[in-house]
Amino acid sequence: MLFLTFKALAPATIHPALRSRLAGAVRLAVWLSLVVVLLGLGSLPVSAETPQDDKNKKEQKKIREYQKDVKELIELKEYGVKKYTGKEEDDLEFRAQVNRAFAELKRGHQLQAFQINTRAPLRVLGELEGEGGNNAARNAGAQAAMNGVEALYDNPMLQDYVSRIGQALVPRNSKKLYAFRILQDPLPRAESLSTGTIYLSTGLIGLLDNEAQLAYIISHEIAHVEAEHWFYKAMLPLALEEKNQDKEKKRQKISLLTALAGAAIGAKTGGAEGALQGSYFGYGMGHAASDLFIRNLNITEWDIADEDEADRYAFANTINHFYDVQEIPKLYSNLRNAVVADSRVGLGFMSSLQHVEERNQAIGSLLGQHAQLIQQLASQGKLYGSHSDFEVLMAELKRDNGVVAFYYDMFDMTRRNLEWSLRIRTDDAKAHYYLGRVLKLTARTPEEKDRAQREFIAAHQLDDGRGSMPGIHLQLALALMDLRDPNKNGEIAGHLKEYIRLYKVNNGGSVPPNMDILYDYLGQVGDKNWFMPPTNNISTQDVAPVVVKTNLANAVSEAVPPPDRSAKPARPPGKP
Repeated sequence: MLFLTFKALAPATIHPALRSRLAGAVRLAVWLSLVVVLLGLGSLPVSAETPQDDKNKKEQKKIREYQKDVKELIELKEYGVKKYTGKEEDDLEFRAQVNRAFAELKRGHQLQAFQINTRAPLRVLGELEGEGGNNAARNAGAQAAMNGVEALYDNPMLQDYVSRIGQALVPRNSKKLYAFRILQDPLPRAESLSTGTIYLSTGLIGLLDNEAQLAYIISHEIAHVEAEHWFYKAMLPLALEEKNQDKEKKRQKISLLTALAGAAIGAKTGGAEGALQGSYFGYGMGHAASDLFIRNLNITEWDIADEDEADRYAFANTINHFYDVQEIPKLYSNLRNAVVADSRVGLGFMSSLQHVEERNQAIGSLLGQHAQLIQQLASQGKLYGSHSDFEVLMAELKRDNGVVAFYYDMFDMTRRNLEWSLRIRTDDAKAHYYLGRVLKLTARTPEEKDRAQREFIAAHQLDDGRGSMPGIHLQLALALMDLRDPNKNGEIAGHLKEYIRLYKVNNGGSVPPNMDILYDYLGQVGDKNWFMPPTNNISTQDVAPVVVKTNLANAVSEAVPPPDRSAKPARPPGKP
């Protein structure tokens, strides 16, 4: 490299004496480089590397790159803060740029919060595909979900529960105001906004085993706000640009000095022409040397560094509130298993499966460092995993997340959530019904189909008095039709008619949109004359009359308008 640079910058017109000296120096540098390379090759092992050795080297290289990025990130933050608080003219301009960028970021977060908080929620308590439920109550939310717009989970009790846990985890001396909200989204996601709003998805909460894991995740998101990560996201790109400009100025300065030195040497040996050639050579050598020692920053792991900082804060905050931090590795294990089962799960909180493993290892290291404290608190009975209301509330949330996950075709998550929910609340008709749905849809064996049918029967028994889920009767009718048993025709017809009746009750008198198909099913089981029209009037049977006190004479005069005297009298019949 140096020899080629020399040839490019030292043409034949340079003074012979100077050319000879410079060429000798370059040849010496080249020979020394070759010796170093040969010595390095000689120290390599003779045996070939195994795939595991290669994997370990790649992992070590990744660790070194990450450590380098973290170090440079810390230095860049310090540089940016110093420049942001500086008094020089260019510092004031930098501060104004950062303030504008941060204001724009916060404005974006405000609009994001407004869109989410005012969006009609997806009503998971109704059907989503025409089997029943209140269609009108959920259309807006379903349309929003189809358009990719996030919406809040429509469960005030669970929203209050998460808010209560979150507010208790906020540092007492914090000057920031926080809001904790649940998003209806089966992907495991957690997000903090610069406004202090923290969103957790039903998909993420649905993976949790206890309140300690929830406290850790909430603390992690609080850390992003308390550590001003959003401010740094606005500042760091500008600081990076400024610092790289500073480095470019230093490179130019070094190159100028070496050019002057080269010109001086060239002038002594070759006069004006030697000075010119020496300056060219000195400038090139100075620029090449400065590139080696003054490297532009190109940090690629800002987000990962922030995540790791938030993890450390979350660990400390969790144990400071006497939650059992030994539950945290189980959380990462749940995340990993979910990603392995369905790669779409990794699109949310984890960022990547590899980083989940790295974060879990970091937590293991923290557990080792604080083992004595953890053991002491545990022996005193001060660490706990959950309060008494966690499981009851989570049974409802996991059921609802399982329902929505079903419509995203996230079947593994659907089964996990619904089975977990039914372990806590065995009398939940909706959980039984949707577990039957996912089992039936994914069944490969007769045993799986039988299990799905048992879930439908359980759902029917539990919902029989209320009749809130018409789809149960449709599923039971379809299962009986599969048997091809004429003795079941009456039972099949009964379920189909009850499905239609309950659908009307739940949808303001409207009948299912696929009535032609339902009539065909009834015809197949021998009922060819039954008919159910939609109901267009509203019954007032249970509505009390409105009583208005008024003067009778005035009432009559107001009820009967005065005659129109300007109108011509009508002609008698038959008169022209």
